[in-house]
Amino acid sequence: TGSQNWTTLGAGLLAYQQTGGDYTGTLQPGPAGYFLSFCIEPQESAASAIFDVVGLPSSATNLGGIGATRAAQVNRLLSTFAPDFSAPMTTVQAAAIQVAIWEIVRENSGNLNVTAGTTQFRNASEGAQVLTLAQSYLNTVAAGGGTTSSNFIGLNAVGKQDLVAQVVPEPSTWTMIGLSALPLIAFARRKRS
Repeated sequence: TGSQNWTTLGAGLLAYQQTGGDYTGTLQPGPAGYFLSFCIEPQESAASAIFDVVGLPSSATNLGGIGATRAAQVNRLLSTFAPDFSAPMTTVQAAAIQVAIWEIVRENSGNLNVTAGTTQFRNASEGAQVLTLAQSYLNTVAAGGGTTSSNFIGLNAVGKQDLVAQVVPEPSTWTMIGLSALPLIAFARRKRS
């Protein structure tokens, strides 16, 4: 009911260049020294900015943060369907991921549906393919399916388009413990012989 205001938005994977700052992690590299990201805050202009690195629940400054529930859904979406931003991705896949992120972040009806509710999409750059794929991603997320990782962060800049970026994971403590135990196992076997 009421009037609908449609906004034209471009959707897909974005490339930004880090030119300074004190962030010590490594952002998922893309082409020619850029890092790859998706927009988490539609209807803000994409521009150069000084970004604050935040956890996903605090991302999207124009919303005051997306909160833990939506951050968990975005995490499952990305961990399951875009676990490595630098891996080959078609324009349809990238646009579908972007549409799904916006649906999670902006929908207030409690139902993740790209063509119904308070946030709706139409005439995507690749038409029905993008919306169908985005909806299939959202169906998995809404059902609680998918995987999660700790490799996603928010990049916030008030008045500019906030982003979700992927960090290159550091070797985990468990992996290091597992690798350091290998010589002990080999030593133990040798001693028994």
